[in-house]
Amino acid sequence: MTVELVGKVLGLVDQIEDLDDVKNVYSNAEFAAEIMEHLE
Repeated sequence: MTVELVGKVLGLVDQIEDLDDVKNVYSNAEFAAEIMEHLE
């Protein structure tokens, strides 16, 4: 996965969490530590 794609996935999860009708959001996505470092 690329840094851009991981950023999009995490952004989508954040947007879903922000919806008023959503109570819980679960994900089993795993990202490499190197990619996560670029997003911080």
